[in-house]
Amino acid sequence: MQGEYLWRMPVIFDSEDMMERAHYGDDIMIGRIKSWNVRYPESFQLNHYCMVFVTRGMLRTHVNFREYIVEAPSIIIVFIGHVLRLVEHSADCEVRLLAISKQFVDDMLSGLDYGLRIRLYNDPVVHLTRDGMAISERYLGLMEEVVTCQQLSVTRETLRLLARSLVKLLIDNYRNEQQFKPMPGRSAEVAMHYMSLIAEHCKEHHAIDWYAEEMCMSSKYISNVVKQITGKSAGAWIDYHLLLYAKAMLLDNSVSVLQIAEQLGFQNQSHFGTWFKRQTGHSPRQWRKSR
Repeated sequence: MQGEYLWRMPVIFDSEDMMERAHYGDDIMIGRIKSWNVRYPESFQLNHYCMVFVTRGMLRTHVNFREYIVEAPSIIIVFIGHVLRLVEHSADCEVRLLAISKQFVDDMLSGLDYGLRIRLYNDPVVHLTRDGMAISERYLGLMEEVVTCQQLSVTRETLRLLARSLVKLLIDNYRNEQQFKPMPGRSAEVAMHYMSLIAEHCKEHHAIDWYAEEMCMSSKYISNVVKQITGKSAGAWIDYHLLLYAKAMLLDNSVSVLQIAEQLGFQNQSHFGTWFKRQTGHSPRQWRKSR
């Protein structure tokens, strides 16, 4: 990996000639791509939540190695731990970015419907009207002003209020577009809590029992709820997140397969290789060579 935080990671964002950006510590970053690099960065894994605002033109991107062709006015919402790659853009493409830390998001979205978060987790593209995008850009502009204004003593709370208003605008739009009906509150909350835990701890803990103990629930109950809400088994979600980490790390040729196996909590390289081939049909080295 090229760095810890979104705005320090990809090649396309590492030059001020290519991107204007303002950030408030490690909590929030607002950016605008001014010009495109001749080559795109490798896929990279996010340590922050990220919203990619395609304000004009078309952007082709991969989220978790799945392709999306996003036409303006739209937003791509990428969760922590997920893998992002920019693949292609139209000549007139314009992009703005908003990246926010886990704590900032958790504080801000504490009341957000869990079912909706699961829906966004699986389908990251939100389509907007032109007016909706124009309003979103005004919010981003205000947030930039707050970040860069040295005289404001309530910067964090001001940013939180602006971000909460922006997210509410986007969520209301998403609900209207999808005709979304909220999932059962308690079940959706359990499923989202489980997925949040595995996104954070799957490298150390591969068994459902550990998460069940953390959540003070039985493994059977969690398995039933997660399957009901997400359509995917609890164990499959652990494999899903582990595979995202594994693929992202394999893209970095300076990290050996043995090191990846150790960092992902496998007993040995052979165990990791067997598991990876079962998930992808290829050995880790074969998959790395194919990229």
